[in-house]
Amino acid sequence: MMLARQKSMLATVLVCSGVILIATLAYIIAAERIGREHLAPDISNTLANIVGAQLVASPDGLQAVQSSLYHMAQHYQINEAALYSAGHRLAHGHSGDGASQLSSLLSNLPANGDWLEYAFIIDEREFLLIIRNDLSLPGFFYMDTLSTSLVIVTVSALLIFMLYMVTRQWQQTPYLHLLEDIREAAGRTDDGRITLKRRDPDLHPLVEALNDLFWRRNQRTQHLKTAHQQAERARLRATRLSTETRHMNEELAKEVSVRRSVEVQLNNTQTLLDGILNAMPTALFALDSRNRIVQCNEQAGDWLNMEYSQLTGLPLIQLIPELQPLKLIPDSATDVAVMKKSERVKIRFDDKNIVTDVLAYPLRDSQQARLVIRIDDVSQRQRMEEVMVQTEKMMTVGGLAAGMAHEINNPLGAILQNLQNTRRRLDPELPANQRTADNLNLDLNVLNTYLDERGIPQFFDHIQNAGERAAKIVANMLQFSRNDHLQKRDITVKELI
Repeated sequence: MMLARQKSMLATVLVCSGVILIATLAYIIAAERIGREHLAPDISNTLANIVGAQLVASPDGLQAVQSSLYHMAQHYQINEAALYSAGHRLAHGHSGDGASQLSSLLSNLPANGDWLEYAFIIDEREFLLIIRNDLSLPGFFYMDTLSTSLVIVTVSALLIFMLYMVTRQWQQTPYLHLLEDIREAAGRTDDGRITLKRRDPDLHPLVEALNDLFWRRNQRTQHLKTAHQQAERARLRATRLSTETRHMNEELAKEVSVRRSVEVQLNNTQTLLDGILNAMPTALFALDSRNRIVQCNEQAGDWLNMEYSQLTGLPLIQLIPELQPLKLIPDSATDVAVMKKSERVKIRFDDKNIVTDVLAYPLRDSQQARLVIRIDDVSQRQRMEEVMVQTEKMMTVGGLAAGMAHEINNPLGAILQNLQNTRRRLDPELPANQRTADNLNLDLNVLNTYLDERGIPQFFDHIQNAGERAAKIVANMLQFSRNDHLQKRDITVKELI
């Protein structure tokens, strides 16, 4: 980090460098302007006067003019010069820098060229002198300017360095005096107030701040001494109280041990109660006087599709609006809660409907909750009851079917038996039938032929088939009416008898 004097030194160097640079640029610009506006026109006029004098002296002696143009073109501010007459170049001089722009014919020159023109009329003959000036400054000018600037910079640097040393001496003197005073004040061993002298008005704020700092240190020292004395007295009192505190700590340790054991038991009891409540397949809600949930179990959270710990503080009626018309929950905080029960209440939880029994019973001498709502899912029980009802109905129907089967089986057996007897009585191969037919002078073969012609055996077959089908139906009805199933098992003959 730079010091103030170093910053001022750097600022002075930068300012001086800027001033020298600006002065050099201004000098170069002024020299260029003087050369362009004064020197170049004067030199061109002088060359024109010389050429004009030579032409007056000898209009046809162009050697002198040529020599003059050649020598004048060597000047740093003249680049090229040419003398024209009748459109032709008579004499020409060129410095050699760059290409020549003054051609041999006047007609080939551009209309607007960067040059000066001088016209002469000698013996009724017109001459035109054209001079191109070089307005740039020569190299020696820049060299001289640079060397001069370096000398100025060197001298300025020496002067600035000397100024820096003097300024540094001036700045350090008051600080050295102040440092001596601070060291002298710091070496004092008494408790008196330390005051620094004000030798430099520039250091007045710093001296005032240091005096205030020393005063604060003195005050702090006094306070520390006082606090040390008070601490020593407190240490003596603490020593006296340490014995009593140790005894008290022993008593507190015993009490803490007892309290910890009680807390462990309470936590275990709480954990047991929470486990019992959460293990129940019943939704339990404890409500306060505003009918808001104070506590619930996991089954309640599962049915409501929420974390059961997040249900605390929510109104139960908004979560389960089906409880509103049941009048199980008191409407206001002044109403007395009584035990009520509602059965077969349909409640929709999330995306399913269940049939429940809702029981509300009050809590006595409770500060947080006044009512407990228990919701039991009886959907399975209702389905079992319906199954039992259907089973009883089916048993009744089975009994009716058994009675009907027995009642139908008797006439059906008579029909089939009489049909069988009829066929036997018409059989000509049966001796009893033949004897009866002979007594009556009846030909059984002719009778059977008549019966075949009339299709009576087919009628008997139809009756036989219908009777057998009816017998199967009766057997099925009897099988339906039985409660047990046929099973094969070993049994003794005595037990069977």
